[in-house]
Amino acid sequence: MAERSDPYAGAMALLLGADAARIVAPAAIAGSTIRSLSARQVLFRPGSRVTVTYAATLEWSDGRTVDELVVATAERDGLPPGAPTSSAGEVPVAVWRAPRDPLLPGLERALDPGYAARLLNDAGVRARSARIMLRAYRPGRRAVVELSPVQPEARKLVFTRGGGAGGLRAAPAQEAAALYLKVLRPERAPEVAAVHKALLPHVPAPPCELADRSGILRLGLLHGDSLGSCLRRGRPRAPAPDELFELLDRLVDAGLGGESESGSDARLRNHVRLLRAIVPEESERLERLSEALGGAVQQPSVTIHGDFHEGNILVGDHGISGLLDVDDAGPGERVEDLGTLIGRIWSLAHGRAGEAALRYAQDLLRRSDAIVDPAELRRRVGVALVGRGTGPFRNQLEGWRKMTRGRLELAERWVSASRT
Repeated sequence: MAERSDPYAGAMALLLGADAARIVAPAAIAGSTIRSLSARQVLFRPGSRVTVTYAATLEWSDGRTVDELVVATAERDGLPPGAPTSSAGEVPVAVWRAPRDPLLPGLERALDPGYAARLLNDAGVRARSARIMLRAYRPGRRAVVELSPVQPEARKLVFTRGGGAGGLRAAPAQEAAALYLKVLRPERAPEVAAVHKALLPHVPAPPCELADRSGILRLGLLHGDSLGSCLRRGRPRAPAPDELFELLDRLVDAGLGGESESGSDARLRNHVRLLRAIVPEESERLERLSEALGGAVQQPSVTIHGDFHEGNILVGDHGISGLLDVDDAGPGERVEDLGTLIGRIWSLAHGRAGEAALRYAQDLLRRSDAIVDPAELRRRVGVALVGRGTGPFRNQLEGWRKMTRGRLELAERWVSASRT
């Protein structure tokens, strides 16, 4: 799958093989054993690190079982302190169950039923207990936890601007009650809260406040369907390109400072390096894509979203209703946001979303040509399509190799079409 000289590729092979249960065994709860283990996510940087997240079932001697997420990680720069350790061949590995993430000390508390109930009660929601769901998890980086009341005894929770006390208010009974927590590294959480605060006067990002010094942020609830869902189902109406451009203009008005992101060529190199490691049989195709899509010309720097795609744009009956995952908003190139969005929708159009999404992507491309450099836009769309090729492996989808090949073929088709 990857070069044998790379110790982290070798460790990954062991972590994805029959020996994985033995390697991660130190993460099990005392007195339990790992009955089943299935890889759900692989984050691999050739020559540097590998992290595998598993769905695991732990079993006690009396037959009781519990389902957990278990993580194994190896990193050239050293292992997180405080985690149990093991080894994958000669490579040291840290292992843990998701609630015990050594770099996200707030995660265990965010998943605690008593803490969840207190947060809901603080928001004016009286309930017998809280339902807790881990909605997203990237080991050592971030997690998103959803809290909702079980048998609520009072009106429900929504965040609004201008609502006082961080924008918290009781919601009408017909509205769905939910509270979202984002768990970050403790030093990162205040920075992200500050980004949300700076953006709120300009864009419909979720209100956000620091809930706990261990790195827990409390996020407000936004209503709407993702743009991707709109394109697949045909409702509600997808926003016109001008509405998206206006949203990007409002981001610019926020004027966020900070360091500019690494740039298109660096992203392309990272995508290609990973793809060469996992699908070496596609090396010639990857070389052609690198030659066609490299050599980006730097564009003007403005405030951008940084991950502007159909899953992070919410749409309601009256247009755009929310902008999610704004953690990395800051200086960058607008053509990057537009290239990511168009590339993702183009990919969807050749999958489940079909002809309506294809027309939408084509219209968005045509209209974007008037506000950014058309050649650079097409380059960035191509890079986004190459990046999509990493997803099936990263998420360990069945038949990921075939899916990766299909996405790289789509990227080549885009390059060919862009030259005509």
